[in-house]
Amino acid sequence: MIDAIISGRLISKPQRHADKTGKPFAVGRVRAQMGTTETTIVNVVCFATTAARMLLALGEGDSIAVTGSLTVKTFAAHHGTWKPSLDLVGHALLVTYHAQARREAMAEPPETEPCICAVITAELSP
Repeated sequence: MIDAIISGRLISKPQRHADKTGKPFAVGRVRAQMGTTETTIVNVVCFATTAARMLLALGEGDSIAVTGSLTVKTFAAHHGTWKPSLDLVGHALLVTYHAQARREAMAEPPETEPCICAVITAELSP
C-alpha cells in the first residue's frame, strides 16, 4: 500500500454502511485529476469515526482532500485500454470548510497584550 493524499470532487453522495459487527463506515467516490486532460475515480472508504462523519456530511460536487492508504490496481476499459483502479482507506479529510476557517484565522491580527509590554518597558528603563 501507498500512503497518499488525493484531492478532487465527490461524484455522488457518500453512503453509510455497516460491517458484520454493526460498526458503521462511509464510502464515497472522488474524481481526481491526472495530469492536464485525464481524470480517474478513487473509491474512498473511511472506517475512522471522525473521517466517516465528515465524509457523510458532504454531498455530490463538494471538493475534498483525503489522506490514507492507497491500493492501485488496473482494469480493462473499453477499446482494450487499461486504466488505473484506485482504492483509498481514508484516515483524515480536508474539506473547503477547514480551508476557509484556516484562512480566516490567519487573516486575523494576532492578539497583543499591551499591559505585558508596558511592564517589560518599565522594568528596562532606569
